[in-house]
Amino acid sequence: MDEFEKAFDSIMRPTFSAQFLKDVNKVWNAIASDAAEFCEDNESAVEMCIDANRLSMYGCEASEIELRGYIAAHNYRIVLRELSKQVTLI
Repeated sequence: MDEFEKAFDSIMRPTFSAQFLKDVNKVWNAIASDAAEFCEDNESAVEMCIDANRLSMYGCEASEIELRGYIAAHNYRIVLRELSKQVTLI
């Protein structure tokens, strides 16, 4: 059963790189003072970080490309949900 669960997770859930997660936090550190008041929960804060090419502005272009790959493979809502589970901003 463990093999099945691992295979299922690899297909259904994105596996974020350490650099990607680091860059999401970098974005939040850069925008938090302006954006926090518009975020009602952690998921909305994470969404602010991955919107509008902020990963390439405050992190690195590779993370922006990685995000696009996750979205293409899993869809935006799943990426946002899973990322919000792994990154706590507020």
